[in-house]
Amino acid sequence: MARDKKARETGLAWVYPRALGEGVIDESVEMADVERLLREFLRAECG
Repeated sequence: MARDKKARETGLAWVYPRALGEGVIDESVEMADVERLLREFLRAECG
């Protein structure tokens, strides 16, 4: 994800749909939170 075209030096920019053809860019999501939630998800799904 850090190599994605939406990645910034300060972290990732998340794009959320607001309406059809309209999105919101959110750069306030911390990478540590993404990693923690992904680990929790994988642990729950994979056992």
